[in-house]
Amino acid sequence: MVDLVRLQQYLHDHIPISASMGVQVAEASDDVVRLLAPLDLNINHRSTVFGGSTAAIGILAGWTLLHVRLAHGGRGTRIVIQRSIIDFHRPIDGDFEAVAIPPGRGEWERFNHLLDRRGRGRIDIRTEMKRSGAVLGQCLGTYVVLPPDSTENSMEMCSVLP
Repeated sequence: MVDLVRLQQYLHDHIPISASMGVQVAEASDDVVRLLAPLDLNINHRSTVFGGSTAAIGILAGWTLLHVRLAHGGRGTRIVIQRSIIDFHRPIDGDFEAVAIPPGRGEWERFNHLLDRRGRGRIDIRTEMKRSGAVLGQCLGTYVVLPPDSTENSMEMCSVLP
């Protein structure tokens, strides 16, 4: 079981923008991560959520899901975002949530195989941005996991992955 308070504090301490954006961890397990964010700390000139905040929280939710899954596997690794694609379906006009959905079993097994064999791997994680249950946007993030003691440049490491 994930200690939500401890996880939220970890995010705020190690990814300070999460504290500035008022991110709260509502749910975290190997099956889902749900982050909450208030409109008032992420507002734009149109009184909706700023697109950059939407993207950042979407990426953070996917990162957190991968962090939780790897922690449960006893792996100490570095997670970086390599690429993200965000689709804005409709403006978000209030407090919202970012829900990270785990990859399919086959994709997860392939990722773990690479991680075991090479000490690094790459995986896609989808996040939905929701308000009152409606999906208002989606983020697809490609995350790269690097060895914890790697001194190589993260982007150089990304380019050598299959």
